[in-house]
Amino acid sequence: MDPIAAIAVILDAAWYARRYNDVTKADALRHFAAHGIGEGRDPNPFFDGAWYLAEYPDAAASGLPPLLHYLQTGAGALHDPHPRFDAAWYAGEHQQARGNPLLHHLTIGAARQWPTEPAPDFSAFPPRNRVGASAAPTVLIVTNDLNQLIPDTGALVLRVTSRGLVLSAPGDDRVLRLPPERIGDLARVLTDAGVARLHITDLPASRFDLRALVQAIGVPFDLTIRDYAA
Repeated sequence: MDPIAAIAVILDAAWYARRYNDVTKADALRHFAAHGIGEGRDPNPFFDGAWYLAEYPDAAASGLPPLLHYLQTGAGALHDPHPRFDAAWYAGEHQQARGNPLLHHLTIGAARQWPTEPAPDFSAFPPRNRVGASAAPTVLIVTNDLNQLIPDTGALVLRVTSRGLVLSAPGDDRVLRLPPERIGDLARVLTDAGVARLHITDLPASRFDLRALVQAIGVPFDLTIRDYAA
């Protein structure tokens, strides 16, 4: 498919007009082709240009608008067009999508309600056995720092990333990945795991609603703000 035809398929005119109030639905395609691509505007809810440039250094170094880089190079390399779109997984599920998972999803997958990422594996974190009131409480450490080393003290670690939430335990291979909006599911897993206290080492700058998580779990918390972060 040539780039112009691909752009016509990729653009969701109704969504584009709602997202950018200086454009009407009738004028969306003309505006996007003439101005929107160059301005880095997003064409539909499955493509996040700002995230794409931040995630892939080759896209940022190319100097191209994010969507053009995706169409020319990124799609074939199975770059994810959005933090909630796992291109490699999607192409593995649908071999005919290998050349351009996003186009395939927009033309076929969305209509059939095919997911764009694997469902979270909650079995990775089964409820822990309670060993009595004398046992030390389970602590959850919340951090933005993907490189922060957490000692193996029995605490769980929740890392807030650009792709969503990653729950893990130091010294354990189990990992649970969740979109940031699934706070209810996360709270259930943490409650089942016996979390009795939170230690927040960063205030997440992403879409994740930390206050909602604190309220959903209903346990005491500590907050550490490092000087450079403040």
